[in-house]
Parts: sequence; C-alpha cells; structure tokens
Amino acid sequence: MRTTLIGLLVAASSLGLAQTLPNRPAPQGMATANTGGQGRVLYTTLSGSRSATKLAQAVRLGIQGYFDGPPLFQAAVRNAKDTQLQAGFTAKLEGVPVIGLLLVAVTGPDGGQAALLFDVRSRAAQTLPAMQRALMGSGGAPAPVQLTRTPFPDGSGTIGLAPGWQVVNSYKGTVDIVGPEGTVMGLGGVLNVVSAQAAALFPGSPYVSTLDPAAAFVELAQQSGVRMQLLDQRPTPWQNGQAAFVRYRANVKGTTLDGFGLVALMPYDTNAMIFYQSFVYAPAQVFPRILPTALQTWASWSINPSVFTERLMAAAQSMRGTSEIISSVNADRGRAYASINEGWNEYFRDLATVEDNGGNRSQVNAGFASQLVQNDPVNWRVVPPSELMPR
Repeated sequence: MRTTLIGLLVAASSLGLAQTLPNRPAPQGMATANTGGQGRVLYTTLSGSRSATKLAQAVRLGIQGYFDGPPLFQAAVRNAKDTQLQAGFTAKLEGVPVIGLLLVAVTGPDGGQAALLFDVRSRAAQTLPAMQRALMGSGGAPAPVQLTRTPFPDGSGTIGLAPGWQVVNSYKGTVDIVGPEGTVMGLGGVLNVVSAQAAALFPGSPYVSTLDPAAAFVELAQQSGVRMQLLDQRPTPWQNGQAAFVRYRANVKGTTLDGFGLVALMPYDTNAMIFYQSFVYAPAQVFPRILPTALQTWASWSINPSVFTERLMAAAQSMRGTSEIISSVNADRGRAYASINEGWNEYFRDLATVEDNGGNRSQVNAGFASQLVQNDPVNWRVVPPSELMPR
C-alpha cells in the first residue's frame, strides 16, 4: 500500500535535481525521530477519537504553518474499521518541493498515534520506505526507551534515565544531566536578573533589556560569551510571567550545538526579574537522534513540591532584597541631585539656610547667616547643601 501511494505521488511530479531538505523544528506537540539523515519523520500521540480519519484531521490542523502552505493530499487509503489510515501528500518546505506520507493508527480506546514522513521530491521514492522501516512501535512512533528511576544526589527529586545518561549535579529540584555524544540537559534553573537600566548599579550581574523570555535567553547567553541563534519559539502559558518553548543553535568553542528549551521571565518589579530555564542540547549532528530520549527523560522529571516552593520563595526574597537596594540607591541618588540643585539655588541668590537647636529652619541672607552662627554657635547652624532635600 505504501509503495503504491509513493509511486503515484512521484509519478505525478517531475523529479528535478537533488535538493537539501530545510531544517525546520517540529510543530508544537510533535517530536522528530531519527532517520539517519535521510528525510524527516515527525510523530505525535493523539486523543479524543477512535476514528483514524478524525485523528488525521487533527494532525492536519496541528501542522498548519509548518509547510509553506497547506499540504496537498492526493491519495489516501484506510481500513474498513477506520483504525488505520495512510495518506500521500505533496508540499513545499521553504520553497523546496517535498513528498510524504501521513500515517495514523488507533491504538487505544480514545486515541492513537500519527507520523509524518517526507523528503525532497527527487529522492522520496527511495527514502520514504526506509523511513517507515526506521519507525518502531505501533502507529509510527519510536518505541519508548526504558528509563531507570534515579534519585537526585541531594534527595530533592527523581528522574528516569536511559542507559548512558547520568545525573552530575542537583540542588533543590534542579538537575544537570549528561548523555551520550556530548548531550547536556539542565532542568529547573532559576537566575536572578536585573533590567538593563539597573545593570550599571550591579557590575557583572546578569541583565536583560527585554520582557520577551526567548530574547532574554539569547541575551543572557551572549553575556556568557556564547554565540546563539534562535531558530523558533512558541509562547506557552506561565503563571506570573511569560514563557516560550525555544529551538536554538549555538556555537561554543567552534562546536555547533542544537538545543530545545523552556524559558520564562517573571518580573518582580521594574528593575528585578526571575529567569527560569530548562533545556537540552547536543552537537548538531547528534541532536535529532537524542531528542526523543531527552524529551522522555524530561517528562519523567519529578521534584518535591515543597522544594520547588522553597526555591521560588528564596528567589523572590533575593529579588526583594535586590529591589530594595536598587530603590534605595535610586532614592539616594535622587536626594543627592535635589540637594545639589537646592545648594546651587541658594548660591545664585546669595542665600543660606539656618537651623536652630529645635530643628526649625529659615532661609536668610548668606552674610546674616554666617554672622548669626558666629555669634551663637550653640543654638544655630548653617545647613549644608547635602541636607537641603525638602522634607
């Protein structure tokens, strides 16, 4: 059945010259399976219907915006019970013509799995069958890797680890993990940052000039000397702030890394913010292969709720202290400017402010003030400009 569909699609298109398949992140809710560098496989789990046809319609809605325009479905087959469906399609990805298959299988009482397989038009007839063989498990999704539940060294949580993955550090629910072939994962990091306007008050402190969490992520990376390119971002709801899923590419010491992460920015006041990040990255040639296992590992992350609450409260308290420092510095600076202005005002008008021992002040001629204090220094004094902030 798949050979017939592919053959029909290829026959309906001119093959043309070989082209490179553009590298575009998977649509939200889908993951990328390893294909050995030939073509692309996107897969997902669906719920809400026992009809393969309806699940296929849900997939079509979910991939809106991924291709240059809506894919053109030219052939489709399904079984009598409507539990399996295959549909061939053509589309363009960043101007490159592609041919592909949509595979849907009902695997449970309320849903199933789906996969999109596609490649550039010139080689689809050879690569699509190979991609189907690369898929494992029912419905076209790779079979889950067996994870081993592993406690954090500090006892604040647990996570499932695949063979070759290990926890290298943890602190109050945060966890750093290394995996095969240079894979790094960091979950639950919280960083106190200040606004760009306040950065001069705290030399060396991380700062952001935006409330966009994805842009802040790039800005903070660049402050650390990492060259980063944001490939894609998808906003997601977040309490008391803004958040986004991000796909990015970075260059570190000559190595190109691809990554995926969740970042959030929670303003505390106009000068102080809390930046949250969870991410996974790996060398670009390895990333598509490790991402499914990384996402499965991420989903297994579990921390003690009280630990997370404690960390947020501590971060908020720290930000409160930072905020108070900033506010105090700004207030002191404002008072200093006001005092200087008041002092110059008196100088230009040849006036001075005198104060008696009861704290009562009067503005008088500068010469008279000097004579008054000279005659009765116990009960009178000239108020210096530094104290002339109006009360």
